[in-house]
Amino acid sequence: MKIKISWVNILRTLRNQHGLTQAELASVLHISRAEYANIERGYIQPTAEMIAILTDIYDTDIYRYALNSLPEELVAEQNTFKASMDPIPKSAASDLLSGNSDTYYGKENEDILKHLK
Repeated sequence: MKIKISWVNILRTLRNQHGLTQAELASVLHISRAEYANIERGYIQPTAEMIAILTDIYDTDIYRYALNSLPEELVAEQNTFKASMDPIPKSAASDLLSGNSDTYYGKENEDILKHLK
């Protein structure tokens, strides 16, 4: 079953809480303001990279916001899977985006890679 997450309320709420404009976020994401507006309206889905950048900007777990919009049985399944994994460092998004992926995907986190394959 494929579930499409609605980012509409999540992204707009976070942007307003942080006093940012669509243009400011679009600039950071290297997209047009119109494209960002379409993401907020739910016309297009943000990429995983965009979500990682926004998570870092807002310093909050956007993934947790998204889980709250899913059916409870799917959330329970995700939480069980997540609980079986080692915690992900908070700076992982920054490290991945800066090209310093060894910090996150190093030997100490091989078990995470096994789950992703």
